[in-house]
Amino acid sequence: MQSLLVLGLLATTGVNAHPAHRQGKPGVQRRAVDLDKYRLGTVSHYSNTESTSTNPALRLLKRATYVETATELLKGVAPGAEFRLVEDHYVGSNGVAHVNFKQTVHGLDIDNADFNVNIAADGSVFSYGNSFYTGEIPAENPLVKRAFSDPTQALEGATRVLELPVTGEATAEPLVGVEAYSLKGTSGAQEDPEARLVYFAKPDGTLALTWRVETDVLDDWLLTYIDASSNEEIHGVVNYVAEATYEVFPWGINDPDEGDRETVTDPWDLDASEFTWHSDGSRNYTTTWGNNGFAQSNPTGGSQYENNYRPSSSSLSFEYPYDISMSTPSSYIDASVAQLYYTANLYHDLLYDLGFTEEAGNFQQNNNAKGGQGNDGIILNAQDGSGTNNANFATPADGRNGRMRMYIWTRTSPRRDCSFEAGVVLHEYTHGLSNRLTGGPRNSGCLSGGEAGGMGEGWSDFYPTATRLKPGDTRDTEYPLGAWVSGNPAGIREYVYSTNMDTNPHTYKSVDTRPSVHATGNVWATMLYEVLWNLIDKHGKNDGDKPTFDSNGVPTDGKFLAMKLVLDGMALQPCTPNFVSARDAILDADKALTGGDNQCDVSTVSNATGGALAASVCKVQFKRCFGISNPIMASSRNGNDKPELKKRAVAGSFLFRYPDGDEKKAQVALFRRSGAVRTYQHKLAPISGSVEKDDANPLATALREIKEETNLDRHSLEPLRIGKPYSFVDESISREWTINPFAFRLKDKSEGGKGEEGIMTDWEHEGWEWHDPSEVNESERFGGVPKLVNSLRRVWPEYDLGPDAGKALTSDLQRLRDDHESGARQLAGMAISTLREVIAKMDSSAMDNTWWENVRMVAWHLCKNGRESMGAAITSALVAVLDRIESVLAQSLAPPEKIQRILQAIDEQATEREVSTSRIRANFITYLRDNLYQEIASKGSIVILTVSSSSTISSCLLEAAASLGVALDLRILESRPKCEGASLAAKLLEAVDEKVKLDITLYTDSSAALAADGVDIVLIGADRISSDADVSNKTGSLPTVLSARHVTPKAKVIILSETEKIAGPGSVDEHVVEDNDPLEVTNAWNAAGMQGKAVIDSSLHPGRSKSDGKRVTIKNIYFEWVPASLIDAYVTERGLWSSGDIAKRSKWIGDEMDRFFKDL
Repeated sequence: MQSLLVLGLLATTGVNAHPAHRQGKPGVQRRAVDLDKYRLGTVSHYSNTESTSTNPALRLLKRATYVETATELLKGVAPGAEFRLVEDHYVGSNGVAHVNFKQTVHGLDIDNADFNVNIAADGSVFSYGNSFYTGEIPAENPLVKRAFSDPTQALEGATRVLELPVTGEATAEPLVGVEAYSLKGTSGAQEDPEARLVYFAKPDGTLALTWRVETDVLDDWLLTYIDASSNEEIHGVVNYVAEATYEVFPWGINDPDEGDRETVTDPWDLDASEFTWHSDGSRNYTTTWGNNGFAQSNPTGGSQYENNYRPSSSSLSFEYPYDISMSTPSSYIDASVAQLYYTANLYHDLLYDLGFTEEAGNFQQNNNAKGGQGNDGIILNAQDGSGTNNANFATPADGRNGRMRMYIWTRTSPRRDCSFEAGVVLHEYTHGLSNRLTGGPRNSGCLSGGEAGGMGEGWSDFYPTATRLKPGDTRDTEYPLGAWVSGNPAGIREYVYSTNMDTNPHTYKSVDTRPSVHATGNVWATMLYEVLWNLIDKHGKNDGDKPTFDSNGVPTDGKFLAMKLVLDGMALQPCTPNFVSARDAILDADKALTGGDNQCDVSTVSNATGGALAASVCKVQFKRCFGISNPIMASSRNGNDKPELKKRAVAGSFLFRYPDGDEKKAQVALFRRSGAVRTYQHKLAPISGSVEKDDANPLATALREIKEETNLDRHSLEPLRIGKPYSFVDESISREWTINPFAFRLKDKSEGGKGEEGIMTDWEHEGWEWHDPSEVNESERFGGVPKLVNSLRRVWPEYDLGPDAGKALTSDLQRLRDDHESGARQLAGMAISTLREVIAKMDSSAMDNTWWENVRMVAWHLCKNGRESMGAAITSALVAVLDRIESVLAQSLAPPEKIQRILQAIDEQATEREVSTSRIRANFITYLRDNLYQEIASKGSIVILTVSSSSTISSCLLEAAASLGVALDLRILESRPKCEGASLAAKLLEAVDEKVKLDITLYTDSSAALAADGVDIVLIGADRISSDADVSNKTGSLPTVLSARHVTPKAKVIILSETEKIAGPGSVDEHVVEDNDPLEVTNAWNAAGMQGKAVIDSSLHPGRSKSDGKRVTIKNIYFEWVPASLIDAYVTERGLWSSGDIAKRSKWIGDEMDRFFKDL
């Protein structure tokens, strides 16, 4: 037996570190570009065993192989999505199979869209993670027109923007795969850069076509996603190198004086390293080179390692002197390399025993036909000269060498070599472990930033801390990190690892104020440290170097059991996990390994109160362990022992159905929240989720959450109503909620929807059921979330109004929403009639504050849920009515008399509105006489161009033809698809006096510039006028005005509009834009006998998937904005108004809206 003298500490007594230090003074000169701003966010979702086991469809989903089962699950969760199987599937040591998929579009990967499925030993779905893209799929295959940049240009762009040290003129040589290239001819990178054309899912919910440029420049091994059209915009960066900056939260580690060096003999585990540490199965070595890695000196910090110096011994006796007083690092380089080689190999063997095997993506040159890729032993650089006060690890995908670089630390005198800190080595190596397991061995970019990146640091702190436990340690033992290399007994983290809240007060809440990955990692590792001691207290502690297992493969002690469960959890969790999904994965790992014997021990974490590990599985035990009924409150206290409120906006969506038809009784679906969510576990609720910063609005949140939580897309939903948002405080969990309620009708299969059979709940729910909405209540027995009724009543008017009035409102709201013939003014009149009808049917026996609040809520619904794009006119008309009602309510009248007087006041308001058109007509003629009459009289005609067809426009045109005494040359754009222009021409021809000289010319819409030649006036109506005097009108108005401005600059652009169409304050972007039924367009093609319509129809088929390749989208948008800068005059029933007049009116409307609606 050969002996191997290892200089330094044994791995089992080593300490942990991933040094975190902001580079100052000597060391690597970092570029000015901050890579953190390009880090990928956390967008994945994990469905744990609690959700999969309660889903009958998933329980029955079994196929011949685990890969086929996983594939069928994906097809069910993401129907219609294109994807490919990643060839890295394997069965873990716990019997759970892991299968990974990548989403594709047009044959190209969406590089940050992953789906991982875990299959239990019995062949059933165990759990799964999903970050697939669910937004709009580009219709055109980019490989057809090839309107994207060259890969060499992409490299140039990435180099320029990120200031990479890559120089030279690159040439592209094709690699295997679609649009994949090796970029030859450059210098500055360790290997030739590579570029691959891929899609990238952006945070705004869209796809970007990008080049994924891979550059290994030592300090950073980057995957850069650079826009394939601009070569300037970088959408995201993944850094394979896990590296730290330090002067943020100093943390500690023990030093070599804690134990003496000793000679060990043949320390390898032949089950894990079957060729020993000095052979790769085909060749034996007498240096620090073997199957698991290669250790060498790297004083220059260069990229080449094969020929670097490493100690050699024909007898494999690596015995070299070392003392911490030695001042020159190069004098003990042999000892440094030997120590690094020993520690890394020993850790390889330990992780192998715990489940990090060839199939799982471990680091080995020769996998000996046991799965995985091989050829990826770790490059171990001791005394790396590329930096100081640091260490890092680069983790490419399986099959490519990992790289660890260990630096000299200059915080003490003499300087210290971090290769002698076992914890530093283990911390760096654990980055390779977590990156290879999370998302699968072929996907090393899953822990690139945010909570995911922070947890990567946490795992890398946890494993070294667990391995350094000593025989006499208890849960009161505390460990710093980085104390020896930094020369600081307190270490290099913010808090030492401790289960004592006084020593380490970290909670999940701490993450909110600690955005850096190392600070987040400190929180995560603190939670795991407490889990470690919970399991040790239950199962005892094995103080040996290796675990022992029972007949079922379960470690027999708590320390190695904790390490095993955390490792298995990494393999289960999705790409880009967060605290909650990682917690769920650890719990699932326990279910797979032990049958769930340790659920409470994993969940009962005082330092995690209110956070990721405080799952509901412990329930009663929470009280017994901590004396509190709500774990969140234990950590959400300020210095005055009062809850600190966390504000959160959410969207809550109610799904309705009418099983016996729309006129019958409605039913509402309520979903029971699972025990894995943070708040209101096991309570009934609508589909709920937080409004994220990337969501366009709360409605976008609602649709996203419905898709994520039920698998229903918008084709299965008919929007019914938007509820008035409201806020409330729940002091029991220290939250201030803002609720945005929504109501949708669930479409059945006959309507192109999925029906209730298509509902597949995710991990956030443990079931759902239909309820009579009138029976929903706030009682504890009913078991709803707080304010459930308040949310429901805001989208189901019958709850407050009663069945007659409620149905009248909902019916008329639908009528308003479906009316695309009437103009804004007519719709406002209909809204007034609806308000009158509903009031007449309401219970008016007690016309108190509740009655008045219900009336105002009816008006709010008419403004918001009728036809919101026409909402300005509806709102103005209704606030005027509410003002009259308020005056009547102030009178001392009995309820019967008062209600009659209110109905009469509404009728009076409706009558007064009827005279507006005649007043606008008169003011229009006055404007023409005052501003244009001499010019038109001299030529004997007036030329008017219009694209509008409202009754106001037609009335004014008839008046102009009759009273100006000149010929009217009227040019009308046809206004497809519904041809309102042609309808206007017919209406005028029927109504005009035969003596009037009226010459009408109809133009196609695309002929606006031709029609504008020589016109005197461009006449435009208005559906809405903003506070800035911009005008929303029929689509085609803006090109008509722009054409006239270009062709006939002297032409006057005149707006004819009632003042009630002026909206409250707000920019144009805040107003609703309708995208209407595309059938209106295609039906017009039918009438025209268009050739090729059948081809387009086949791509428009409602059942056709977006990923089918050929797809046509029809945009049928009714309205567009004409800026105030292009408008000469606003003619209203109150005269000629300026932009200042409009702003004043807008403010008045806004004030009235606040007065009537704000407190609802």
